[in-house]
Amino acid sequence: MAAQRLDKIIASTGRWSRREVKDLIRQGRVTVDGVPARSAEEKADPEQAVIAVNGELLNWRRYTWVMLNKPAGYLSATEDGRGATVLDLLPQDLQRQGLFPVGRLDKDTEGLLLLTNEGGLAHELLSPKKHVDKEYYVRGTFTKYNLDFADDVMHLNELGFDVGELSMKTTADGLTTTVAIQPKVVDAGHYHRQVMRLTGLDVQERQGQRMLNDLEAYRAITGRSEDPIELVAHSWLAEVFEPTIHSVPVEMRRKLEPAEIFHEILEHRWYMSEAQDRYVTTQEAVEDYVATVLPQHRDERAYLGGGDTQEMEAIVVDDADEPMPEDDAEFAARDEQTLADYAANPYGFTAGMKFKGE
Repeated sequence: MAAQRLDKIIASTGRWSRREVKDLIRQGRVTVDGVPARSAEEKADPEQAVIAVNGELLNWRRYTWVMLNKPAGYLSATEDGRGATVLDLLPQDLQRQGLFPVGRLDKDTEGLLLLTNEGGLAHELLSPKKHVDKEYYVRGTFTKYNLDFADDVMHLNELGFDVGELSMKTTADGLTTTVAIQPKVVDAGHYHRQVMRLTGLDVQERQGQRMLNDLEAYRAITGRSEDPIELVAHSWLAEVFEPTIHSVPVEMRRKLEPAEIFHEILEHRWYMSEAQDRYVTTQEAVEDYVATVLPQHRDERAYLGGGDTQEMEAIVVDDADEPMPEDDAEFAARDEQTLADYAANPYGFTAGMKFKGE
């Protein structure tokens, strides 16, 4: 490994700042291979040199990995003004090593969270092309269409990933449910084509992404992961999509297309859940959406209709007695001759004509 400045090597352990390291060196409390260091700018190979501070060997490592059993109430971030982060759970020396969480667990989610300062490892674990599955253990009884892990699906969407596979398994006692989510990357236009094929709905790409993920979630929650997606899509339309649209007052449905309304309700539910820090049901989201969001949209059908229509008197010009201009008479004669030629030989009518490019 290339040689580095001595103050950088020692400060990277997180136990001292660079200013503190310089003071230690000036006081003769730092040795390199048994020889007191003379300057903070002195260079050494941290993998080969024997560095000691106050007579204690320096525990230097190039990268650090931490397996954290994340408790509820902490954000998976390095810093956030909204509350405590997972870095606040670490000792001060680890907090100074530039660690960051690999992936994300929601604030109230508990479980294994890796922290590291090795970007390569984070890429190997997070990239959808690497096919590293995530498993979530959800405690509770699912008696209807509700998804406590909807935030995780939405987070994958924000990163540009689609939910390729989503399956659930429940233990015999019905208390623990395992949710496995497999992210994937798709081609442009994938969501539009899939929704059109499965449901017949013509949607925009982002709308299709939300709807397909909602369909996959419905497929898992209803225990139909092994059923053909086409059959599940038919049930999803009847049990989820249509009831959601029908819960919107009739006079307000004309403001947007049904698929757009459904997409906005899904997003509104997610925003409400984030703001209130709890799971928000679809019905709650619909009621708030109808009260606060939908009224702000312009009535597209009324706008395109252009308002009321009125009858107008037709303007008729009586020119029967006026003589036909000379040029009009000439063109009329040509039209009569053309009709006569076509009537005589319709199949060879174009034989003598010349077309552009000939």
